[in-house]
Amino acid sequence: MRLERDRRIPIGRLGRLRFAAGSYIYVGSAWGPGGLAARIGRHLRGNKTSRWHIDYFRRHARITDVWAGLCRPNAEHLWAGVFASLTDAVVPAPKFGSSDCRCPAHLFHLTDAPSIVGFNRVLRRSGKQQAHCWPGSR
Repeated sequence: MRLERDRRIPIGRLGRLRFAAGSYIYVGSAWGPGGLAARIGRHLRGNKTSRWHIDYFRRHARITDVWAGLCRPNAEHLWAGVFASLTDAVVPAPKFGSSDCRCPAHLFHLTDAPSIVGFNRVLRRSGKQQAHCWPGSR
């Protein structure tokens, strides 16, 4: 996603938080009804009830790309770990999207949009092949 300017955004129970302009990555799963198509469709829709942290953020950010993979359960935590390990990645809001897991967050701010090739390279180096999948881009 892309946030064009610095903003203070109310994010549910997390409160009103400051987000710097730039590129953002959100990592989530789609194990509910309708699966991947329903979850991505929800994130792409503009007018909806805010239910999750990302819904509040999405009101202000433009989606620039969607990466999806058919993965085993909990691979989102591995992906979040990969993004957290990138040298320019910053967690802009602790526990954003991860209030039900041990990840520091599922939202990351980066100066520049990441490359799927670079992400896959870091994912391969993680040594956890059995726990992940290789994402593709839309």
